[in-house]
Amino acid sequence: MIQHLTSPQAAQRWCKKIRKQHKTIGYVATMGALHPGHISLIDRARAENDVSIASIFVNPLQFNKAKDLEKYPRDEASDIKQLEIAGVTAVFTGTPEAFLGEARNKTTQELTDPGIYAKGLEGAHRPGHFAGVREVVSRLFSFVGPCRSYFGEKDYQQVQIIRQLAETLPGIEIIPCPTLRECSGLARSSRNLRLSEQGKHQAGIIFSAMQAANALWESGVRTPRLLQSAMLGVLNEGKIELEYAELRDPINWTGKQPESDLKQARVFVAGNIEGVRLIDNMALSAGNQA
Repeated sequence: MIQHLTSPQAAQRWCKKIRKQHKTIGYVATMGALHPGHISLIDRARAENDVSIASIFVNPLQFNKAKDLEKYPRDEASDIKQLEIAGVTAVFTGTPEAFLGEARNKTTQELTDPGIYAKGLEGAHRPGHFAGVREVVSRLFSFVGPCRSYFGEKDYQQVQIIRQLAETLPGIEIIPCPTLRECSGLARSSRNLRLSEQGKHQAGIIFSAMQAANALWESGVRTPRLLQSAMLGVLNEGKIELEYAELRDPINWTGKQPESDLKQARVFVAGNIEGVRLIDNMALSAGNQA
């Protein structure tokens, strides 16, 4: 039976006890509204560690708009049940005060700069979002302590920011995990719960657009402008309110899309379908299907 720890401080004591038993900890941070993508992270955390722990906390610091925070789906009892079925050893929840302390009253400008990977794309469209993410994850790691922590690559910029954060902390290893997709290619996300079946089908165009860029990459094209045009050619045929469709060099990150040819690249797409904001990304490589 899953152990429900009702505060991050209780989780901190639990994790310390586990480490005294010389056991490894696999950790998955969530905001609830669990879907198969979360469960795939849980499965890997369980497989690669002696015990696994998850957290459920809807972080107010990472929401730019109050209405988005209000709309975020919450069903803690259902989430905990799913975690129990998935075999998680323990889960911790708690109040914003317990998770964030005095930081809950800070503006994003007062938080630590999240670094270079916060430049452009999501950083430009959601000012302060990554500062809020970095703040809460830093605190989560202070509660859990040394562990392997698993994050989905759908939120690529977030993963890189957290990876750089972990480099400053003892014993924290970040494990990026491939994006889990629906049959249409749509990336699994808690936001998908707000889409109709028709909307989910329409959203498959995001994956199709990224695949179009990858096909061009496989043919030898390395110019960002041409690869971007391949994506836009697909996206302009769909019912998506597009925010961006751009490329980045994942090693040499820049706030804006590079102009010169790339040796390695990722494509990034964000847009709204049925009023639901969706994001996705993909590494361009030969034979890429994910």
